[in-house]
Amino acid sequence: MAVRKLEGTSKLGIPEVDREHELLGAMLSALGTALSGGGTGEIDSLLQQLADYAEVHFLSEEMLMRFYSYPGYEEHVSEHAYLIDKVLDLRERWGESPSVAARLFHEVTEWLEGHIQGMDRQLANYVRQQQAGH
Repeated sequence: MAVRKLEGTSKLGIPEVDREHELLGAMLSALGTALSGGGTGEIDSLLQQLADYAEVHFLSEEMLMRFYSYPGYEEHVSEHAYLIDKVLDLRERWGESPSVAARLFHEVTEWLEGHIQGMDRQLANYVRQQQAGH
């Protein structure tokens, strides 16, 4: 399963967050490759790594939001919980059939791209304004 690179869409101007997004993109790419023909153990391991790292990344973003008193905190956090649920659903159900795995993988990938371009971009803009003293 091919996954579009997140590099271009993941750049928000906050270096730590940008690096974390790049790593999430690389993990999704590796998972897509594994789902296209990898072994069961590799897929399980990649899904667990993706879930674990997504949680770490989301905690990092959530700390940033709290530090800057981000007004969209609650909604942003609920979106993070949604992605974790989707990744865990993929982890539980990927073996049902190739079409289930493809659909769930596509949902996770599309959601992450949309989240970065939407909510994360809004957060980055807010943080940069706060850092500039506006």
